[in-house]
Amino acid sequence: MKTKITLLITFCLLMANIAYTQKMNPPHELIREKMETLHIPGVSVCCIAFDTVVWNHNYGYAILEDSLPVADSTLFNVFSIGKSFTASTLMQVYENELIGLDDNVNNVVPFNIDNPWQDIDSITPRMIMTHTSSIRDNNMFSYMVLGDPTESLGDFYANYLDPTGSYYFNNNFYTSIPGEVYHYSNFGVGLNAHVVELLTATDFRQYIHDSVFAPLEMNRSCFFLEDLNIENLAVGYDYSGGTYTPNLHYGGAAYPGVFMRSSALEVANYVIALLNEGVFNNTEVFKSSTIDSICTVQNPSISNSGLGLYHTQLTSQGDSVWGHNGGGILGYANHMYFFPEENTGVVITTNSGQYIWDVVVELFEYAEYLRDSISVGIQDNNLIPIQTTMSIYPNPVESNTNINIQLSQKSKVKLEIFDISGRLVSSILNNEMEKGKHIINFKQTDLISGIYFCRLQAGDEVITQKIVKM
Repeated sequence: MKTKITLLITFCLLMANIAYTQKMNPPHELIREKMETLHIPGVSVCCIAFDTVVWNHNYGYAILEDSLPVADSTLFNVFSIGKSFTASTLMQVYENELIGLDDNVNNVVPFNIDNPWQDIDSITPRMIMTHTSSIRDNNMFSYMVLGDPTESLGDFYANYLDPTGSYYFNNNFYTSIPGEVYHYSNFGVGLNAHVVELLTATDFRQYIHDSVFAPLEMNRSCFFLEDLNIENLAVGYDYSGGTYTPNLHYGGAAYPGVFMRSSALEVANYVIALLNEGVFNNTEVFKSSTIDSICTVQNPSISNSGLGLYHTQLTSQGDSVWGHNGGGILGYANHMYFFPEENTGVVITTNSGQYIWDVVVELFEYAEYLRDSISVGIQDNNLIPIQTTMSIYPNPVESNTNINIQLSQKSKVKLEIFDISGRLVSSILNNEMEKGKHIINFKQTDLISGIYFCRLQAGDEVITQKIVKM
């Protein structure tokens, strides 16, 4: 019997190795093609498998006017992807038994939410998360402001939803009975955020930072411009007639459903938690029951909505994933999707209003290839693309710094330094290097104080990181 089991295991491993003898390359060609044909200035992508980012890459420019390349640290306005994060805070409050998903939020807020078309005044957190609350985005753009809003969540919703409020109109609500008809609502999401801050006696920005962003190591993610380094925020562009037009950075009092800023890598940490029953880096950020609820279609007869997420058909073959898009306006379009049954996920951030669904599909295929390669334990580096990485320390730097490079394979390597205008100021390397770790000491005594970019090209891989010269 033992011999038969050994033979079976050997046969399975042999079949696995045969299945993966043909290396699958990253989808650089497709992404660059889409960037050219759709006029997308910059893209950042991640593939997730199990509990880690197995591959990520950046393309193009975050700010065209400054020739500022997209980097791992580049933030994008991920727009409606933030709705899932806001929903997760409500679920934390629910798990702490501070509110029920079917409780009337009118019993929590200090104003009167009144749909003028219906006698029923009960709007619940579940309705808000599934976009059946009947709250309508009436003249949404008129409530957006340049920069950050100065009006609190509480003041905005009292003015918008209460009949005595200065923004109240009948058209702030749909005529449907709350809970019975799906109407996508940006403003509805922010009401749940206000409920969270009332129940926790904590400003929502502070609550989501402490309870979600910090434990997920999303250290740069935020909703307000004043909470980030503006040099890290990609500009969103519209393209027409051969011209890229930059959009200004807007905000709004209903920010929890609209104005989240994050990077592809930081959003990927959230996906990792969703794939691993709420756990990230051995820390329980969400209860497993929360993940089960988030990833359950609440009312199939109305929509494919879970709680802050959607169940979406990915391919014509019927493969379905969970996730959310974000953007399509102000020059941003983003994807966050994960496949719980396959333990894979994909994040794409862009500074263009063009969605790129076929890239999502190909990234899932690449994530599955990397997952399966890891699973069968293939150690041949021609089969498993051990990531090419670059780190710089110290940074900021006064004189000397070390550039640490991990090459996935023997490659022709070019290492260059550019200033913020995109001008080449130093060529450090331009030769073939062996696979493995390399440490390059770079003396910056000839550079004046300012921001520079270190660009590593190793074969088809390109990595760019910012260097601050003090």
